[in-house]
Amino acid sequence: MPYPGGLIPPFYECIAVSSTPDPLGGYYRYAYGPFMQDDVAAFNDYPKFAIWPDGYYASYNMFLRRPGWPFAGSRLCAYDRDRMLWGSDADEVCFQLFGPGDTLINRGYGGALPQRPRRTLSSTVWLAKLFRRRQ
Repeated sequence: MPYPGGLIPPFYECIAVSSTPDPLGGYYRYAYGPFMQDDVAAFNDYPKFAIWPDGYYASYNMFLRRPGWPFAGSRLCAYDRDRMLWGSDADEVCFQLFGPGDTLINRGYGGALPQRPRRTLSSTVWLAKLFRRRQ
């Protein structure tokens, strides 16, 4: 890895949400992690965020802290936007996708959300609809 001394776990995703309309004002701060996979530290590289009315969405390329830092797939996460805007404790829901090296890029908000899951459609599939494969 191109970092002096290498990367040292644990690895977190830190998010700051403005608490005022003024960008120089205060922020609510959140830290999610540590990122682990099969009891091995996982580095959340290349985070990509999307802001939607019902949540904040992120995708990450995950690499395991093993020799050679092997790619471990993409991770999709959703963050509770309403609670974050009020500075309350906010949940994170993530799904790990195992693929041949795919990177997922968030879809921007276009005025209408994808249809909510039916009873036969898992929330994993619905969350995946918010992302598209990188071309």
